[in-house]
Amino acid sequence: TDDDATGIDRQLETARRVVAMHPGWTLDDTLSIADLGLSGFSGKNLTDTAKLGALLKALREGKIPKGRIMIIEALDRLTRLEVDEAYDLFRDILRGGLEIYVDRGSRHYTKDSLKSPTDLIITIVELAAGNEYSAKISGRVKDAWKIKKQRFLKDGKPYKTKPYGWLKWDADIDDYDSIPEKVKSLDEAFALALQGLGVRTIAKRLTKEGATLLSEYNGKKVKSHVWSNTTVAKLFRNKAVLGYNKDGIKMYPEVIKPEVYYAAKAKVDERRKGRYYGRTTGAKNLFIGLTQCAECEYRLYLHTVPNYTIMKKLKAKPHYGERGGAGVKGGEA
Repeated sequence: TDDDATGIDRQLETARRVVAMHPGWTLDDTLSIADLGLSGFSGKNLTDTAKLGALLKALREGKIPKGRIMIIEALDRLTRLEVDEAYDLFRDILRGGLEIYVDRGSRHYTKDSLKSPTDLIITIVELAAGNEYSAKISGRVKDAWKIKKQRFLKDGKPYKTKPYGWLKWDADIDDYDSIPEKVKSLDEAFALALQGLGVRTIAKRLTKEGATLLSEYNGKKVKSHVWSNTTVAKLFRNKAVLGYNKDGIKMYPEVIKPEVYYAAKAKVDERRKGRYYGRTTGAKNLFIGLTQCAECEYRLYLHTVPNYTIMKKLKAKPHYGERGGAGVKGGEA
């Protein structure tokens, strides 16, 4: 966003000014860390996929040369976690050999600073202030959403939130509107489900036919041109296509008729049970659906990869991982 860009420019300018004030310092702006859109309050900027998280990993692995200095505008630019977790982060960075210069107050922290009671008190007070500020803002945002929802229940006026892929917010009427080409993709997906096709086949058909994708990306992320099984599967469990929001109240345009939605959902659900889910025999596996991922709650599967030697003798074409499985020649996955 423009605000993000302004913040980055401001902090780079701060870094240049600080370096100019310290003879012998050289600015390496190629190591600028900007985790746009990742919360320092929730700690999402500490994951290995975030830039700050990657820096911490490099520190742990000893890949950051000693004597390097990280320049930040203020300590709340580093983190807004609870004070105990925030101080652990601050301490781990210094112990890893990376120094920290805080422009606000012109304080230069090194590993030796951890032994200073004065530095300890100042650091904890500032970290606590950053967390309290974020907690206050978070509370205000939650209260604002609560008021919007109450207003919607009272007068039926929709509130603006991130729309589903087939919807857009129309500022002229302060309401949601559907996107025709994406609604067409939904129609195609539900029509294929009514024919008895499974999620994987539907995803392949939509991709092959070039159906407009539902997803929207802001920024530089590469947009996929393939319909994923997950995206398709979620359509048949998402009542937003019927116009319902997450609270179960009608707020969006209805893009799929109820009779179509429930009939398609029943077809898909039927295929997920026993012999109908990718099976060609009449036997029913009693263990299907008993195991699921602790993170995403999706069911776990075991796919067997045909023995390469046997397939070669039969002159059959191997199909490793064809149904989502993974494996190597001659083994099982």
